Amino acid sequence: MTQATHLVLGQSIPGNSILHRLHPVLKILILLAHCILIFQFNTSKELLAVILGELILIRILPFSIRLLFLGYFPFLILLGFTFFMNWISFASEIPESHQISFSFFGLAGTEEGLERGIFYSLRVLSILLASSLLTLSTSSVEITYALDKLLKPFKRLGFPSEEFALMMSISLRFIPVLFEELKKISRAQEARGASLKRGSLRSRAKVLKSLMIPLLQSSMQRADQLAMAMEVRGFDPQRERTSIQAHQIQWLDAGIISGYLICMYLIQGNLIR
Repeated sequence: MTQATHLVLGQSIPGNSILHRLHPVLKILILLAHCILIFQFNTSKELLAVILGELILIRILPFSIRLLFLGYFPFLILLGFTFFMNWISFASEIPESHQISFSFFGLAGTEEGLERGIFYSLRVLSILLASSLLTLSTSSVEITYALDKLLKPFKRLGFPSEEFALMMSISLRFIPVLFEELKKISRAQEARGASLKRGSLRSRAKVLKSLMIPLLQSSMQRADQLAMAMEVRGFDPQRERTSIQAHQIQWLDAGIISGYLICMYLIQGNLIR
């Protein structure tokens, strides 16, 4: 991944940090456990402590935090929407015990709503940062390997675990590719005089249509090329595949898991008051 690329989701950074050396299966399990534990926190201070720890871990990677937030700008808009939806409510539905900060057109904001909006926004941000730690430090091959191992018990029930893991990995890695393709198409359309920043709503809809159709066509072409490349290399979904890397649980993995659990235990009501 290049520093010039702003999209973070679906991209990985080569490196040799402790996050890169962590077993890929344990990374996914830690992420799942993290998402569950985050919902056990009850205060914004606890979530802020978790987010601070996540930012420190991101600094270990050869990646700028500034570029991280630029890449997650659409999600930051979602965070803002989450914040205002929890802060502002109908004035008629606000309990009398709540202190109203402002009101307009039948809507009002309260101090309790402000605290609730900050809390839920921090919760979503924490999950986004944790997901970034996984994708930035784990290659698509490792994600496929980890998902295959985690879903292999369901194979006895007829679930195609290997095909599902490969599909999820390819879908994740296609996100930045399609994003770059959309940027190229957008620049080409702007050079022809089309723009989403000016004109009526109808004209902008036509411009959007001129972006989506070439993007869909390019996506189909890339998928077809990928399918042919896999077929040429002898890919057979019915045959059991092996991994080029032998992933084994090491003392580093046990140490990181222990450190993570200890930190979460200290944060959850025992250290942050």
